[in-house]
Amino acid sequence: MSEGYSEDPRDVKRAYASTHRERQARETRQRIIAAAHDLFTRHGYVATTIEQIATAAGVARPTVFTAVGNKRQIIKLVRDFALAGDEEPVPIPQREWMRRVFDEPDQRQALAFYVENLKAMYGRAAAIELTIEAAADADPEIRDLYSVSLAQRRRGCGLIVKALADKRPLRNGLNVERATDILFALASPALYRLLVHV
Repeated sequence: MSEGYSEDPRDVKRAYASTHRERQARETRQRIIAAAHDLFTRHGYVATTIEQIATAAGVARPTVFTAVGNKRQIIKLVRDFALAGDEEPVPIPQREWMRRVFDEPDQRQALAFYVENLKAMYGRAAAIELTIEAAADADPEIRDLYSVSLAQRRRGCGLIVKALADKRPLRNGLNVERATDILFALASPALYRLLVHV
């Protein structure tokens, strides 16, 4: 009897089928997220329906719920996907393109990397961030999501300012908290839209 490893063909077939199903599920999810992003940013959160999302994504209405969830869950995922650029479960501060900001020893160059990252992020996400802001008054759960998005943005600005301050002292009279407030005001989706699209 051979001591070599013999693979059962049935296992190979099952593994292939499982991989194929996972890929199909991921593609379906991505189509739904892309369709929802387009509809939310064109028509607003309140006016967009699950039926419209399903039609635009080319799937049945129940598929939207099983693949992604309800409308509130969808807009959260749309936001997450837009900010990060993909569905990988890696926090933005730990992503390679953001690590360049933290790892770069020169303060000016690190800030240039940050601006480059911010431009790319808001190129994908400014419209959905503003859609969430506009819907916050109409839906308490969206208001919660908007509050979370503000808190996340301010926390991110704080991380950037601290990283810059660690490379070289901030200018006289400017501490980390005040610099974070300034960056929070400047690094906003509304200002991005004003400067880039208006």
